[in-house]
Amino acid sequence: RILTSPRDTNVVEDGNVSFFCEVTGNPKPEIHWAKDNRRIHSLRRRISVYETPNGSVLRIERVRTGIDEGRYECIADSGAGTQATAAAMLNIYPKDQGNGFPTITAHPNLKAVENTRNTIMVCSASGNPKPQILWLNNFLPVNLTDPRLTLLESGSLQIRETKVSDGGRYECVAVNELGSAFSYRGILYVRVRRVPPLFTIIPTDVEVSPGDSANLTCAAVGRPTPYVRWSLRSVDLTPEDAVPLGFNVLELNDIWESGTYTCIAASYLGVIQADVRVEVIDLPETPVNVTISEVTATSVKLTWSSHNVDPTESYSIIYRQRFGLGSDSVYRANVQRPEFTANGLSASTQYEFRVSAVNKYGRGEPSESVHVMTVELR
Repeated sequence: RILTSPRDTNVVEDGNVSFFCEVTGNPKPEIHWAKDNRRIHSLRRRISVYETPNGSVLRIERVRTGIDEGRYECIADSGAGTQATAAAMLNIYPKDQGNGFPTITAHPNLKAVENTRNTIMVCSASGNPKPQILWLNNFLPVNLTDPRLTLLESGSLQIRETKVSDGGRYECVAVNELGSAFSYRGILYVRVRRVPPLFTIIPTDVEVSPGDSANLTCAAVGRPTPYVRWSLRSVDLTPEDAVPLGFNVLELNDIWESGTYTCIAASYLGVIQADVRVEVIDLPETPVNVTISEVTATSVKLTWSSHNVDPTESYSIIYRQRFGLGSDSVYRANVQRPEFTANGLSASTQYEFRVSAVNKYGRGEPSESVHVMTVELR
């Protein structure tokens, strides 16, 4: 069951947008997102999906007219054969809307505060009607039920008795009936004396199609703030003279090979690391050299070559009478070896056969049809 549904959103071009979806169920539902009935894969360029304790956030950066507008749907599946869905429309308008459209007039900025001290993340906005202000931290909604947090009349966020977990990248969002506007991001560092590095954002494993892109985001806090860098098979991917503090986004483009990437956060108090697997989802190649032999009146034998580098879990065979009116196709799955004997055929009848390979990602394209005529029954 969906508790909080994504809302229709109007935004100007090059702005940002977040759709929120909160669900409940037993077992806990899995959530994915779709645009115009096509599933969205997370961690593609400009599009990210973030899990929350009870839901999910779909984030789109720098929205583009002609590409991003449309119908976005939150789909919750508990595995019990039923799905709950909720949808919202994204409308994109030219810049400089005016006429009451929300505008951020004061943005949150970089701020550092000692642990347990109070602080304020600044935000204000104009618009007609007066916009409502929402706050995000590391792209997720700020929990304003926390008694330490107060949304001030101006739109600023007051945080009392700060904790290390309060640190992160803050954004305020101004929303009225005309649309929404996102502020620039302001980073809040909560300083704790002599604190070893601690991850605040650890990326999850990613699956991509061959040639796709992905962004791997890693963030850590500590006292002092740790340097954050990326490596692949012990090779540094972050230039030595440009290692960022606290936050590092690794942009991967044109991915054709799977790999395990390591985020490393380090200060003089210690070194921590976390691995994330980027898996290229590649369906198996089409079997080749499909050959027919041992033809009888009621059976034929097929053999073929796999032509796959990665492991093939099984093969699928589909065959039917070639010229039989209304003849049904016969499907055989889970064939474990590159050979198959079709029995129970009709004598003196032409058949066509096709073979597909199956791996852990699914079934590949079938082979070209091969034809055979069974012999006469004697």
